[in-house]
Amino acid sequence: MRDESALFDIATAARQIADLIRDQTIESFMSDRKIHLSVQHQLIVMGEATKRVSTAYRELHPDIPWRRIAGIRDVLVHDYDEVNLQEIWKTITISVPEVLELVLRLLPGSQA
Repeated sequence: MRDESALFDIATAARQIADLIRDQTIESFMSDRKIHLSVQHQLIVMGEATKRVSTAYRELHPDIPWRRIAGIRDVLVHDYDEVNLQEIWKTITISVPEVLELVLRLLPGSQA
Protein backbone atom coordinates (compact mmCIF):
# COMPACT_ATOMS: atom_id res chain seq x y z
CA MET A 1 0.00 0.00 0.00
CA ARG A 2 2.88 2.37 0.77
CA ASP A 3 4.33 1.74 -2.68
CA GLU A 4 0.99 2.46 -4.34
CA SER A 5 0.62 5.69 -2.37
CA ALA A 6 4.10 6.81 -3.43
CA LEU A 7 3.33 5.96 -7.07
CA PHE A 8 0.15 8.01 -6.85
CA ASP A 9 2.18 10.97 -5.53
CA ILE A 10 4.69 10.60 -8.39
CA ALA A 11 1.89 10.55 -10.95
CA THR A 12 0.14 13.53 -9.35
CA ALA A 13 3.34 15.61 -9.34
CA ALA A 14 4.10 14.65 -12.96
CA ARG A 15 0.59 15.70 -13.99
CA GLN A 16 1.03 18.99 -12.13
CA ILE A 17 4.21 19.61 -14.11
CA ALA A 18 2.38 18.88 -17.36
CA ASP A 19 -0.32 21.37 -16.39
CA LEU A 20 2.23 24.02 -15.44
CA ILE A 21 4.11 23.84 -18.73
CA ARG A 22 1.20 23.13 -21.06
CA ASP A 23 1.48 26.41 -22.99
CA GLN A 24 5.13 27.13 -22.25
CA THR A 25 8.12 27.32 -24.55
CA ILE A 26 11.61 26.97 -23.18
CA GLU A 27 11.95 30.76 -23.39
CA SER A 28 8.72 31.48 -21.52
CA PHE A 29 9.57 28.80 -18.95
CA MET A 30 13.01 30.25 -18.30
CA SER A 31 11.70 33.78 -17.95
CA ASP A 32 8.82 32.89 -15.61
CA ARG A 33 10.27 32.43 -12.14
CA LYS A 34 6.94 31.33 -10.66
CA ILE A 35 6.59 28.53 -13.21
CA HIS A 36 10.10 27.16 -12.87
CA LEU A 37 9.97 27.31 -9.07
CA SER A 38 6.62 25.50 -9.13
CA VAL A 39 8.01 22.87 -11.48
CA GLN A 40 11.06 22.41 -9.28
CA HIS A 41 8.82 21.87 -6.28
CA GLN A 42 6.92 19.14 -8.13
CA LEU A 43 10.21 17.48 -9.10
CA ILE A 44 11.15 17.49 -5.41
CA VAL A 45 7.80 15.85 -4.59
CA MET A 46 8.48 13.19 -7.23
CA GLY A 47 11.90 12.54 -5.74
CA GLU A 48 10.60 12.33 -2.18
CA ALA A 49 7.85 9.94 -3.23
CA THR A 50 10.40 7.82 -5.10
CA LYS A 51 12.43 7.49 -1.93
CA ARG A 52 9.32 6.06 -0.19
CA VAL A 53 9.00 3.24 -2.73
CA SER A 54 10.35 0.05 -1.21
CA THR A 55 13.60 -1.39 -2.50
CA ALA A 56 11.83 -4.64 -3.37
CA TYR A 57 9.25 -2.80 -5.49
CA ARG A 58 11.93 -0.75 -7.24
CA GLU A 59 13.80 -3.94 -8.08
CA LEU A 60 10.61 -5.40 -9.59
CA HIS A 61 10.33 -2.37 -11.89
CA PRO A 62 13.83 -1.50 -13.11
CA ASP A 63 12.41 0.27 -16.19
CA ILE A 64 11.57 3.27 -14.01
CA PRO A 65 14.64 5.46 -13.42
CA TRP A 66 14.23 5.56 -9.63
CA ARG A 67 17.75 6.78 -8.92
CA ARG A 68 17.54 9.57 -11.50
CA ILE A 69 14.24 10.81 -10.08
CA ALA A 70 15.65 10.83 -6.54
CA GLY A 71 18.89 12.36 -7.83
CA ILE A 72 17.09 15.32 -9.38
CA ARG A 73 15.41 15.92 -6.03
CA ASP A 74 18.78 15.86 -4.30
CA VAL A 75 20.24 18.43 -6.70
CA LEU A 76 17.24 20.73 -6.30
CA VAL A 77 17.37 20.52 -2.51
CA HIS A 78 21.10 20.45 -1.84
CA ASP A 79 22.67 22.11 -4.88
CA TYR A 80 19.88 24.60 -5.59
CA ASP A 81 22.41 27.25 -6.53
CA GLU A 82 23.65 25.10 -9.41
CA VAL A 83 20.28 24.31 -11.02
CA ASN A 84 20.43 24.47 -14.81
CA LEU A 85 17.02 25.52 -16.14
CA GLN A 86 17.77 24.13 -19.60
CA GLU A 87 18.38 20.71 -18.02
CA ILE A 88 15.18 21.07 -16.00
CA TRP A 89 13.31 21.87 -19.22
CA LYS A 90 14.69 18.72 -20.88
CA THR A 91 13.74 16.69 -17.84
CA ILE A 92 10.18 17.97 -17.65
CA THR A 93 9.50 17.75 -21.38
CA ILE A 94 11.14 14.37 -22.04
CA SER A 95 11.73 12.33 -18.88
CA VAL A 96 8.74 13.30 -16.76
CA PRO A 97 6.13 12.29 -19.39
CA GLU A 98 7.95 8.96 -19.83
CA VAL A 99 7.99 8.35 -16.08
CA LEU A 100 4.31 9.27 -15.83
CA GLU A 101 3.41 6.72 -18.49
CA LEU A 102 5.41 3.99 -16.74
CA VAL A 103 3.94 4.80 -13.32
CA LEU A 104 0.38 4.91 -14.60
CA ARG A 105 0.77 1.35 -15.89
CA LEU A 106 1.48 0.25 -12.33
CA LEU A 107 -1.39 2.06 -10.63
CA PRO A 108 -4.60 0.06 -10.37
CA GLY A 109 -7.48 1.66 -12.24
CA SER A 110 -5.28 4.19 -14.00
CA GLN A 111 -5.56 4.94 -17.64
CA ALA A 112 -2.16 5.36 -19.29
